[in-house]
Amino acid sequence: MSPSFYGRYHGEQFDKAQPIRGEHYDFYHELAFDFLLFTPDDQFRVLDLGCGTANFLIHILQTFWESTALTYDFSSEMVEYAARKPRAWKDEFKQRNLHDGIPDEIGSFDLVTSFSAIHHLKDKAKRRMYDQIHAHLNPNGWFFLLDAMVTRFDNEMFSWGRPKTQADGKSDARAPNWARRISS
Repeated sequence: MSPSFYGRYHGEQFDKAQPIRGEHYDFYHELAFDFLLFTPDDQFRVLDLGCGTANFLIHILQTFWESTALTYDFSSEMVEYAARKPRAWKDEFKQRNLHDGIPDEIGSFDLVTSFSAIHHLKDKAKRRMYDQIHAHLNPNGWFFLLDAMVTRFDNEMFSWGRPKTQADGKSDARAPNWARRISS
């Protein structure tokens, strides 16, 4: 079986199965989409981490025609399949192991999304990934993370982004720099 056949077959099967396998798959995508504060004429950059077949991203790109995207996924077959979808022609789809982090040279983004991908990373790589996401976000940029496979580490990371103080009124010293800036 050729790699292109595998990518097409696997991508098509993934697109068919995901709304069935993933509880509330379509609902969560629509909910996240409702939080986007862009107007249809806005120009903005999107970084999609673990794009899979890029269903959510393609919805964004088809609604906001002036937007552009850079996507990463571990599977070259999924990247190949996603890049052939309508409206994907002016965007970059790249294979990358997210354990390797986000390259410094890619610039900044107005929106970073990750749906059901970051849970695959080990805790140390997750911590680095969150720091890198923050470093690549434009001021007032958004990070959308939707992942049903959370761990204790994830719960701690999520709480660092919320306003949180200790009994003495100081911010949580365990939090990375970006989370302390958010909560102060």
